[in-house]
Amino acid sequence: MELEATEAATVGPIRVIVQDNGSIHRCSKVQQLWSKWEHMGLYIFFLPKYCSEINPIELEWQQLKNYEICGQMFDDELNKCICRH
Repeated sequence: MELEATEAATVGPIRVIVQDNGSIHRCSKVQQLWSKWEHMGLYIFFLPKYCSEINPIELEWQQLKNYEICGQMFDDELNKCICRH
């Protein structure tokens, strides 16, 4: 985001970044930078909460959950699959 803000300030025009409401996007450290970025010409726009139909990644997650990993259980975070169809 710092690079985007710097480019908006030096190259122009303003930039708008659209983000979901992930905790990393709204954490306190990031919130402290919002006014600085806006002053540089970078604006953050957040998608409405629970509005998955306009967030493209949600369609991908839906596909994964419904078809790719449906019915599978994972032994650990390294994705060692225990197939239980």
